[in-house]
Amino acid sequence: MNDWIVRSAQLRRDGYCVVPQVLDRRRVDLLGAFAERYIAERPDDDKISAPMPLGPYQPEIAELIVRPNVIEALNHLGLEDLRYYSAVLLSAKPGDGIGGWHQDWFGWDYKETSEKSRPPEIALLYYLVDTHRDNGCLRVLPGSQRADFEWRSLPLSAFALAEPQEAVDVAVRAGDVVVLDARVFHGRHANRSSQRRTVLSLWYVPGFNDLDEPLRAYIAGAVNQDWKPLLQGLVPEYTGQVPVAKANYGHPNAY
Repeated sequence: MNDWIVRSAQLRRDGYCVVPQVLDRRRVDLLGAFAERYIAERPDDDKISAPMPLGPYQPEIAELIVRPNVIEALNHLGLEDLRYYSAVLLSAKPGDGIGGWHQDWFGWDYKETSEKSRPPEIALLYYLVDTHRDNGCLRVLPGSQRADFEWRSLPLSAFALAEPQEAVDVAVRAGDVVVLDARVFHGRHANRSSQRRTVLSLWYVPGFNDLDEPLRAYIAGAVNQDWKPLLQGLVPEYTGQVPVAKANYGHPNAY
């Protein structure tokens, strides 16, 4: 069976898939150097585990957002009519504890969109080092993108540090990309290694023009329209008049 068919089926069934070696060694090294410089500019190392904003105003990130082989890979997965949404750098330094379970889809007020098999929002996770359990690799709960998943009605505190048996470690090589459905519950292991574990997290919205109008308005309002020359058609636009959606992460006291 075609590899893309297998990956696409896994993304819809489990809420994630891995596309191997999207970035070559040279590109990984360049992005790694960029990340090290960016982290070094942060005034407080204790805050490095929090998301650090990135954007197309950084040439390294602009190139990554529109990278042709990445867009082609997403199209092979059935993810078309894409728009850029956001980007962050996440870095777990040695000794950092686990990253608790959470999910990132904000549109649960829109039932039809939220219950489609196609992800309404995805993250592309570019790990800049090989990842494994000891240095804080990604963990996912396969299938937890479903609207009826039992954690949806609970506050984060009820499950953030849980150890469910069905959890899966997603260990990857530098240069691989994890495609993650924003609705799936995920976290990370503690970093027990002696090295920092860094990932660039780029967020896209597939099927933008199929979304509910308030969601399109919300997403377009979150992205700087001046970035159009940098993002080659990936800037979300909305010119209607409906009220902007309010973020709803689907469970009480989510954020």
